[in-house]
Amino acid sequence: QLENEIISMMLHMYKGNENCSGMTSRGGSESIELAILAHRQYYKRTKGITQPEVVVWETAHAAMYKACDFFGIKCVKVPINKDYTVSVAGIEKAITKNTILIITSCPNFPYGTCDPFREMAELALKYDVGLHMDACMGGFLVPFVKEHGIDLPEAEYNFSVPGLTSLTADPH
Repeated sequence: QLENEIISMMLHMYKGNENCSGMTSRGGSESIELAILAHRQYYKRTKGITQPEVVVWETAHAAMYKACDFFGIKCVKVPINKDYTVSVAGIEKAITKNTILIITSCPNFPYGTCDPFREMAELALKYDVGLHMDACMGGFLVPFVKEHGIDLPEAEYNFSVPGLTSLTADPH
């Protein structure tokens, strides 16, 4: 019952709909691993991808690299710019026929900045790949910043944006 209530709360916070579901885990790393594993399995079944790739910014949490290593997935790391910003064109160049997932963060692990989420969601739809948002370093803050007068770079970081296929949030 407790897990159902937590999932219901999270889906409400992140504007999930009837197509969304969830699960609890022991922490952020395990959540990330399960999201990557789910995408690997989904794209193996639906597209026959047997040499999967995940595209990440170099600012991605280390759990992304660990998950790819655990599950035999090539992790394609895209560098950030010298001013710590990201270039969606860099992500797009890294996408191949084996790409199963793009990783975005809100906020990201080392700098606390938010990636260009809407543009990355558009890429995910364009190339028919998954989009995972890592909200483990602020997942219980981001949904509430507007009501406290804080503006983020984009209006929404949630399932109301078409293209988002998974999200992890952690209360640390």
